[in-house]
Amino acid sequence: MLAFCWDTMQRSARRADDVERTEEQVNGHNQVVYIKKRTPKIFADRDFLGRGVWKKAVDGYVLVTSPVESTSRTMTDGVVRGTYRSAMKIKREGDNETVVEYVITPDFGGGVPNFFIAFYLGSNLRFVTELQEKFQEMVEMEDYDAKDGKALGVRLMHSSGEKRKKRWRKVRHIVRNHRGLHQLSIEYDWLVGFLEEVVLSKWVFARSVSTKLECLSEKEARKIGRSLMPALKQRKTALAGLYQWKNQNRSMVELFERYGWVESMMLEVSQEAMNTAPWGLMWRVGTGATLSVVDLITDAVVIVGYMGKEETRGYGYSLLGMLVASMVLQLLIVFLQNRKKPWAMAKEMLVVLTGFKSAWDAWSVCSGRKMEEHHSFDAKAELVATKIAEMVCESIPGCLLQMFVILKIGDSSTRAVTSLAVSALTTGYHSATISYDFDTNPLGRNLNPAFYGYIPDEGGVRSVLLVCMTLNSTLLLLVRAFSAAMLMLVRKKYVRERSECYLLLAYLIASALPVPLLSNRVYA
Repeated sequence: MLAFCWDTMQRSARRADDVERTEEQVNGHNQVVYIKKRTPKIFADRDFLGRGVWKKAVDGYVLVTSPVESTSRTMTDGVVRGTYRSAMKIKREGDNETVVEYVITPDFGGGVPNFFIAFYLGSNLRFVTELQEKFQEMVEMEDYDAKDGKALGVRLMHSSGEKRKKRWRKVRHIVRNHRGLHQLSIEYDWLVGFLEEVVLSKWVFARSVSTKLECLSEKEARKIGRSLMPALKQRKTALAGLYQWKNQNRSMVELFERYGWVESMMLEVSQEAMNTAPWGLMWRVGTGATLSVVDLITDAVVIVGYMGKEETRGYGYSLLGMLVASMVLQLLIVFLQNRKKPWAMAKEMLVVLTGFKSAWDAWSVCSGRKMEEHHSFDAKAELVATKIAEMVCESIPGCLLQMFVILKIGDSSTRAVTSLAVSALTTGYHSATISYDFDTNPLGRNLNPAFYGYIPDEGGVRSVLLVCMTLNSTLLLLVRAFSAAMLMLVRKKYVRERSECYLLLAYLIASALPVPLLSNRVYA
């Protein structure tokens, strides 16, 4: 790696904006390099003259570059002299790994806007990535491990080279240049076509293939590759989506068992696909978050309607109290999650007050937000807690209260019926997705397969089952709300006028919340 960095005149070191590049060797440890760069026409061209020196350290090597002046390389008219300071430490870690630490401090001589400086910094820091890619291509397949698989996944999804060329069109070039992937493509001639379909990230209907790994054809491999995106779309995390996709295709189970690094590669590809594919975020974030926001809006409209009439004003205050209770509980969740970092807590609390907490949490899960030091639990647990807070304080009690008001005063307006239906559907969808996510969690299925696993691995069946679970929970809530409302109307001695809201909440906590969640398992 030191030799690769020291050879500044090699072809791979040249850039498209290089006007001139020369090198003067003082000795084996000392050299002076001159580089002239072409800049946009509105700026003067820049040149850099620097001395590079390398030295052996205790745990590796150090390469330092600093500006220098030379009588043979004086400043020319129309060119601004810049300075470039850098330090690189190359050290061994274990038997087969090398760690590179790289720091740069360029000065462009003034008159250059920040966006150009940021672009230049990014292109120079990418040198470390190019260094990794260069040596990653030399690794044999038998030496691949999980870290190599992750690096290959990043390379497939963020391939270098011609910018106008689609990333899936670069797959063949990547496989050919990486010695290990090329060896695997010789063993399985369908590998390039399979990876092209995976990297393309095109949404189609999921198709399962039961063919053995040794008998797999390129047509079947492409079909399996196209099925990865639907599996990711159905799940909130890349790990869960990959687990579902793997178990749908017998050959992938065999491939992952034979080459463990392939699973790391596919997991990284899946995560990048979920982060970059618009359908993934729109589908997963849109459904649950939109229902929550629409439920909040329809409840607000109903509250305004209740407040406008004397006979329903008390119910308006009760429904408003449910919304406030939901926000208070969500604020408590935010406090427990971010109490070690006040600024992050203030930002999250502002999101709660705007009513978009559920959408924010869904986005965090889909984008793969990692658990930070100040967090008390991960993003998925926070999303589930937010959903339960909405169900406990807003959706279910609001559904019960609105059902009671409709039956009592005969308000069958579009506004009232829509709000009731949205509250019930929101509760049904949240309870179904909570059950779905916990049952299909790969960790739970591996640790306790006797309890988890009532949802099958087939993608099409899973989608149908999720819809049925949502309808099951929604209709079950409506039936229980109707029963409670009828009980309050017919047997008034069991219900006092002032305690209607409290009874609804008690009824909810005692039975309404657990039943949709547990009934989904029985139903499935």
